[in-house]
Amino acid sequence: MPHPYRPTEADVPSSARVLARRNRWRTIWHLGIIVALLCGAGWVMTTDLGRRVPWLWGAVAVFVSFDVVRTAHEATLLHRVRVDRRGIELAWCDKAAWRPWMRRRNVAIAWEMFIAAQVESVSINGSTTSTLSIVRRDGPPVTIPEGVFDLSSAQLQVALLDEREDRIEAPRREAADVAGYCRAFFAEPLTFRRRAQIAQPLGMTVIVGIGATMMGMAASVPGGWVQAVLTTGVVGLAGVLVYALWSPGSVRVLRLSEEGVGHGPHEARLGVVPWSDVRFARPTVVNGRVTQVVVAVREGASVILEGDYGAPLRELAMMIAPPVEMVLASRERARADSSG
Repeated sequence: MPHPYRPTEADVPSSARVLARRNRWRTIWHLGIIVALLCGAGWVMTTDLGRRVPWLWGAVAVFVSFDVVRTAHEATLLHRVRVDRRGIELAWCDKAAWRPWMRRRNVAIAWEMFIAAQVESVSINGSTTSTLSIVRRDGPPVTIPEGVFDLSSAQLQVALLDEREDRIEAPRREAADVAGYCRAFFAEPLTFRRRAQIAQPLGMTVIVGIGATMMGMAASVPGGWVQAVLTTGVVGLAGVLVYALWSPGSVRVLRLSEEGVGHGPHEARLGVVPWSDVRFARPTVVNGRVTQVVVAVREGASVILEGDYGAPLRELAMMIAPPVEMVLASRERARADSSG
C-alpha cells in the first residue's frame, strides 16, 4: 500500500530537489577500519600470543564480521534528503540494537507540519557530537546523527530552512506585502549603533600581561619585568582598540528606514538593502543564546549582525523581517481603529 504522502518516482513534481545524499567517505573509512582490524586479528592468530588465547581473537573477528555485515547492509539502503512543494522526505538508516544489520528509517514531513530544525551538540571528554533535530507538529522530533549524509548537521539545517523560506514563507510574505508594511512602519528612520565590546580582549590582555610579567621576572634581567608589563600594556591596548572599533566588513551602524535596511561601518557609508530584496532575517542560536542574525538578500552577500546594538538580536530580526501573522494582525488592528 503506497504511503499517503511519499510519492512514487513517476509522481514526483518537477520542483523536487535532493539536498543531501549518502556520506560515501564515511562508508569507505568504516570499511577501511574493519579490514585493518580483521587483518590485525588474523596476524595475531599466527603469533604465540594468538595461540595462547585464540578464543579472544576469534571473538574479536566475529564481532568485526558482524560490523562488516552491518556496513554492507547500510551501503545497499537509500540515503537521501529530498524536498518538493509538499514537504521533506528523509531516508537513512541507523543501527539496530544487538542485530548485525541496519534499521531502515523513512520519514515524510509536510511543510505545514514542519516547525523547526535544530542542531544539538554534546561534548563528552573533549569529543563533540552533533545531531540534527527536526521538530514537527504531527509526531516526535526526528533526530539524525552527524555523518549520515554528505552535508554536516549545520549545513543540512540551513538548507532545510532555506527551502522552507523559499517555498512557503516567501510567497506568503509577498502576498501579505510585508515590504510595504516595513516601508510604512519605518517612515521615521530608526538607527541602532553597535556598542564596543572590550570584555573579551581585555581579559585576554590581562592573562597575557600576567604571563609576560612572570617571564620578565624569571629572566633575572634588570628592569625585565617592567619592560614586560609596558610592552604587554601597549600591545593589549592596541588589540582592544582594533577589536572594539574596527573589523573588516563589520556592521556598526544599522538604520531601518523607508528605503530599506541600511548597514555599514558608519553613517556616512551605509549600504541600503531595499525591503523588497530582504529574503529573511534568521537568528543563530548557540546553547540557547542568540549570537548573530543573518539577513539574507536576493542578490549579494548576506548581512551579519552580531554584538550589542542596544536591542536584543531576536527583536532586530523581527523588525527586519516581521512574521506574516504579525503584519496581518497589525493591519487588522489599524482597520478596527479607523472604523471605530
